[in-house]
Amino acid sequence: MKKEMTLSVNSAREVRVSNIFASVKAALMLPIVWLSLYYSAVLKMEINTRSTLHLLNVQVALLLAVLPANAPFVARLICTAWFALALRGCKRNLSSCKRK
Repeated sequence: MKKEMTLSVNSAREVRVSNIFASVKAALMLPIVWLSLYYSAVLKMEINTRSTLHLLNVQVALLLAVLPANAPFVARLICTAWFALALRGCKRNLSSCKRK
C-alpha cells in the first residue's frame, strides 16, 4: 500500500514538472508562432512553425555570410555553405506547404 502512495506522489510531481516544461515551451514558441502567422500572411501560404524555423535559419545564415565584411575567408566560406544548405532545406520544406 505504501508503494502505491509513493508512486502517486512521484507521478504528481512528474505532472507538475511536465506542466512547467510545457508552459515554458509554449512561452518560448509564442514569438515563433506569431512570426509564422506573419509569414503566412506575406507569402499567402500556410506556414507552420517548422517552416518558420527553416526561414529563420536561412535569414541568419545569409546575414552571417554577407555582413561581416572583414571576416576571414574560411569563415565566410563556411557561412556561405551553411546558407546554401539552409536554402535547399527551406525550399524542400516550403514545397510541402499549402497555398491559401
